[in-house]
Amino acid sequence: MSNLMQDAFASVHAADSLKTSTKEFLHEYRERKSKPVIPRLWQLSAGICAVFLLLIGAIGFHTVSNTPVSYISIDVNPSIELTLNRWDRVISAKACNEDGSEVLCNLSVKGMSYNDAIDAIIGSEAMQPYLEKDNTLTFTVASDDEDQESEILLGISNCAGYRNHNAESFEADTSLLEEAHEHGLSLGKYCAFLELSKYTADVTPEDCQEMTMAQIHSHIRECRDGEDKSDCNGSSQTEHGGNHNNQSHGGQYDQSQEDPDDQGQNGGQWGNGDHNGNGNHNGIGDHNGNGNHNNHDD
Repeated sequence: MSNLMQDAFASVHAADSLKTSTKEFLHEYRERKSKPVIPRLWQLSAGICAVFLLLIGAIGFHTVSNTPVSYISIDVNPSIELTLNRWDRVISAKACNEDGSEVLCNLSVKGMSYNDAIDAIIGSEAMQPYLEKDNTLTFTVASDDEDQESEILLGISNCAGYRNHNAESFEADTSLLEEAHEHGLSLGKYCAFLELSKYTADVTPEDCQEMTMAQIHSHIRECRDGEDKSDCNGSSQTEHGGNHNNQSHGGQYDQSQEDPDDQGQNGGQWGNGDHNGNGNHNGIGDHNGNGNHNNHDD
């Protein structure tokens, strides 16, 4: 029997290539078995740490990118608020009334720089009916970073949407945001209401929801000029181009009679500065537009 088996396998011969590959495999296998376990664990741990750090970095970047830092209120009758991150990118655009919803209905500005977002909004077809000659386009900026606030005001003044519509721009305190939203108003329209409320108690925030910025500003001028003394208290009258100084919520807001055809850009501050009409802006920080903006530090 033994001879039969030997005879059967005697004709079986392994090829030289098979022998060589088998030897190499056994040699590599012995080498892998002889390597210590710790270096392999260290390499695995290093890879896990690298992935973890990348994950933490991605989460941190996402968090910072979506942290609100500054706010821009755009008001005509449509009221729209843009929320910006520290890189001045729009992280949200919120309509504060029905007209604002119509403007944003087919428009997405998230991720844009605020300059591009403003030009997209003001240049949109839905916004055009509200940009008639007698309407007032107002930008109100609020930020806890004063330098960034000043830079945004300057940037807005260079936007085509600002220059082409004789717009006005103001500064405001971020603390007013929550109050404004509680009353269903944008920051800009709420600041205009606060100014108007200094002269008459007959107008409520709810009334201002239905008023355009031009109507609110017109009512303020009427009160200041004493044209409707039965509804206004503490009004004052000066020559065209003069200054009106009245104590406001947290500061002063000064505004002269305005000529809607005047091409100088009006600037000022809601709640913490001086506003002189006919294109003069005296306040904190730098703000350069098409009009004259002179800034002074206290």
